[in-house]
Amino acid sequence: MMPAKQAYTTNAANDQWLNDTYYGRQTKEDRFDSLPRFGTAGIRASVGIGSSHFNGSVLQKIVQAVADELFKEAGSPARGAVIAYDSRPGSASLAGEAALTLAANGITAYLFDSLCPTPQLSFAVPYLRAAAGLMITASHNSWKDNGCKIYDEYGCQITPQQAHRLYLAMTSGSDRLIELPEKKSAPAKGSLRPIDKKVTTAYYLSALDGLLNMPLTQAKGSSFSIVYTPFYGAGRKAVSEVLTKAGFNSLFVVPEQEYADGCFATLPRPNPEYHETFKLALKYARQSNADLVLATDPDADRLGLCCKDGDTYNILSGNQVGLLLAYYLFSQKAAQKMLPADGILIRSMVSTPLADKLAAHFGVSTSVTAVGSCHIGAGIMRIKQSGQGSFLFGFEESLGYIMPGHCLEKDAVAAAALAAEAALYYRETKDHTLVQVLANIYRQFGYFLHYQETIALPGYRARERAADFMESLSSLACRECTVEMLADPPFPLILRFIFGEGNYVIVRPSGTEPKIKLYYGAQASTKARASSNLAYLRRSFKRLLEENK
Repeated sequence: MMPAKQAYTTNAANDQWLNDTYYGRQTKEDRFDSLPRFGTAGIRASVGIGSSHFNGSVLQKIVQAVADELFKEAGSPARGAVIAYDSRPGSASLAGEAALTLAANGITAYLFDSLCPTPQLSFAVPYLRAAAGLMITASHNSWKDNGCKIYDEYGCQITPQQAHRLYLAMTSGSDRLIELPEKKSAPAKGSLRPIDKKVTTAYYLSALDGLLNMPLTQAKGSSFSIVYTPFYGAGRKAVSEVLTKAGFNSLFVVPEQEYADGCFATLPRPNPEYHETFKLALKYARQSNADLVLATDPDADRLGLCCKDGDTYNILSGNQVGLLLAYYLFSQKAAQKMLPADGILIRSMVSTPLADKLAAHFGVSTSVTAVGSCHIGAGIMRIKQSGQGSFLFGFEESLGYIMPGHCLEKDAVAAAALAAEAALYYRETKDHTLVQVLANIYRQFGYFLHYQETIALPGYRARERAADFMESLSSLACRECTVEMLADPPFPLILRFIFGEGNYVIVRPSGTEPKIKLYYGAQASTKARASSNLAYLRRSFKRLLEENK
């Protein structure tokens, strides 16, 4: 009779929880509402108990959906899936659970045994000829969050269409708890395999293959001083190894932020887009008179860059770094007779249009995608499979850069090496800093200034409130501008408000955090005129929002 009594006690406690008036309906639904949804980069949610949060139970549903859906497309379960994780609390344990869930489905799991950058996971999937990849991370989100990015057999993040199918499989499946095999027995059965060290070596070599002036970096790199912070994340070993192998031996890693700490002790938000996150690194840079400061987010797919120019240090935006890397790549390939006639640059729709002018100058065409590196990766695959065009570079304004022939994910490791090489090259051959090179780019192609704002949507059902906000914006009455809709289902609504002369405001809900993002873009032939246009944009759009409250 004991089991029956236990069941009765549990059910009574459940009923008491559901009917307890101390906790409102909103609190209960916030815990046990729908499963977390896919955004522009996987699934992310605050860690906690309940179906609306990220935990082992939710991850098991995700992995089971991968087993049921992605392996239908990719073929034999023996090809397996690669699993990696970053520094967040519990990520290593969750990665182990994901591997055992695959093993329970008869699918081989290749599991990294230590922290791994997201781009290294992307590289490892096709390198091992696996059918899928899973990265346990919430990238640059708050320490309160965790999540999972999912990759197809090419190492590209899954598309929104694939994500929708996975979500349907997650929500339509049974709530049964999968009986996981014993961790000790899984490797013996061949269903759980460690990642061979040669994968890491191959990844580092692939990152170095993107450099264009290795003799210079080997000869002069030790005279170029770099301060680097991995934000307590997975980039420390990879960035340090690749930079050192390239010849940058004068590398100082910020000690307070060097080793894994998923609580990000000295960082209110571990995102190098925010200038305040450079505070510690800049302290050491000023002490040592460093030439360059680099920062990677916890899963090392975003690269922040700050360079010395005279007596000041300038933190560059993702758009500015994208322009600098594109200019360096195209100009060097042209000088070395390596620039193909059918070259293609891929950027997201919210990244600077100035890249289009720059690319055209070198005879390179531009392809504009939806927001999210999965779209750039998919664009690269279309070029490769069609045999039409040569992919040269891809970037997102959110500090994400993709190089050809490496992996189909934005990669802060490879970008760090390329940025360091570019900065060294311009110092040695032109006596210019990256800030001076950027000024020359603006003088040659025109000034295009950018500004970002966010509208926070904290708390309950942020995704639904974001959709309502965007819907209300779409019907605004605007005398000074025209409005374009940039996305159709299954993509969230994105709006572009055009104020003439190429000046615009793009508004979209964030795909990874509970916020609305506003992107201002203003262009002109002079910096003063572009600054004036940007100020006008900000005033006009603020007034537009206030008039239509």
